[in-house]
Order: sequence, then structure tokens, then C-alpha cells
Amino acid sequence: MLGKVFKYEFKAEFKLFAPICLVVTAITFLEVIMHLVNSQIPEKIAIFGLTSVLAYMSTGIMVFVGFALVGVASLLSTYLFYKSVAGNEGYLTHTLPVTKMKLVVGKNLAAFVANILVTLYVAVLLIISVSIAHRETATVVWREISTGLKTAFSWDKIPVLAIIAAILMIIAFLVAFYSRISIFYACVSIGQINNNHKIIMSVVVYIIYTVITQTISSILSVVMSLAVPALDSKMDSLNNIIEANPETFMIGVALTVIVLNVLFAWLFNYISARMLKNHLNLE
Repeated sequence: MLGKVFKYEFKAEFKLFAPICLVVTAITFLEVIMHLVNSQIPEKIAIFGLTSVLAYMSTGIMVFVGFALVGVASLLSTYLFYKSVAGNEGYLTHTLPVTKMKLVVGKNLAAFVANILVTLYVAVLLIISVSIAHRETATVVWREISTGLKTAFSWDKIPVLAIIAAILMIIAFLVAFYSRISIFYACVSIGQINNNHKIIMSVVVYIIYTVITQTISSILSVVMSLAVPALDSKMDSLNNIIEANPETFMIGVALTVIVLNVLFAWLFNYISARMLKNHLNLE
């Protein structure tokens, strides 16, 4: 049943993001056309600078819209979650023969996949734009990157631990991304208790969560800054160990991030499921 929830929710995510991605694609296409046209303008006419201004304005708009989409994608998915579990659609959603935990996890997974795909799609559009509209710059940059990588690395020089560390860091990023969405869903699930101001209450819950986590982070930072002078000798030894084994250190960091975010994601999903099961308050 989890697969069916994921499939249904992913269709909803696709219906939401597909038109927006088409708009970003159209803007990218127009931006590329503007630059191609500008490159063909005779020099005598080009001195007026109008086509150049329009071309670079189109680049600015394309970059802004692309990054804006990536930035608000999680919020758009959260709005879909709100509609399906706390809005009018909730009357249908909560009649499904599935546990609240599977319902939340399925929706969380669908939003996670959709957000990753949107991010990759925008990245591809940016690469296409740079490769066509800014070909000379792209060629120089790519040549410098390729030369640097070939100089710094070769397959016989890259240790296995470095590859493992890189893979684990990618996994850690993905798990953290999933956990971030689960935070939004938990805030919506708690906020829907207030029937008259569900969205406002959800925002308030998120602000409270942010204040608490920032306060804890600040306290830990102060404690660590006070502890460092008293542990100078041990810190030097630790730094030497890290410098001697950077791959092992990165693996440890990645595993720590993965474990913590898995625990946080489960906790937030559990909170969402608990709230929707015992404190459901539909519109």
C-alpha cells in the first residue's frame, strides 16, 4: 500500500511541478535565443547595446526563476501535503486503507523524489544555457576543470576510502533532504489542530522549532569554544589524526549525518502520523 500512496502522491507532485518546469524551460529557451541573436548582431548596431542588455536580462530572469523554483519546491510540496491531509481532500485521503505512518512516509518519499528531480532538471537547464548561450566561457571553464581534475587525480591514485566517503556524503545529503521535508510535514500536522488558523499555526510551529534548534546550536557552539582552549593538546592530536586520515574522517562525518537524519526523519514522520491519527481536524 505504501507504493500506491507514493504513486498517487507523485502524480499530484508531477501535476504541480510540470507546468512550472515548462515555464522555466520556455524562459531558458528564450534566453538562449536572445543570446544567439545578440551574437549575430553586426558590431555597428551592437554598439547601442539594447540586444546585449535584453540578453543579459533574460539570463538574470532565467537564473532567478530556476533557483526560486528549487528554493520553494519543498514549500509547494508541503502545501500539497496540507491540502491532502488537512484540507477538503483529507476526507478522501483518510478513508484509504493504510496506516497513518505509511500515508505520511509515502507522501514524504514522493515529495523527496519530486524535489530532487526538479533540482536536477533546473541544473540541466542551466548547463544547457551556459553551454549554448555562453559557449566560450563554458569551454574555458570546462577546460580548466578537466585539467585540474586530471592533474590532481587519476584512477590509480584515488583511494577506495575516498570513493566510499564521496558516496556516503551524497547519501547523507539525500537523507538530510528527506528529513527537511519531514520537518515541514510535522509542522503542518501539528498546526492542523487549530481549525481556524491551520496555516498560521503551522508557520508558528516551524518558527518555534527553528528557535529551539538555533538556541541549542548556539549553546553547543559556546560550550565547544570554551572547551577548546582547555583541550589544546588533545585538539592538536585530533587534528593530526584527521590530517593523516581525511577519508576516514569524512566517512565518520557522513555516517553521523546519515544516522542523525534517519532518526530525525523517523521522529518527524512519527509525529505527523500520531497527530493525523489522534488529533485530526479537517476543514
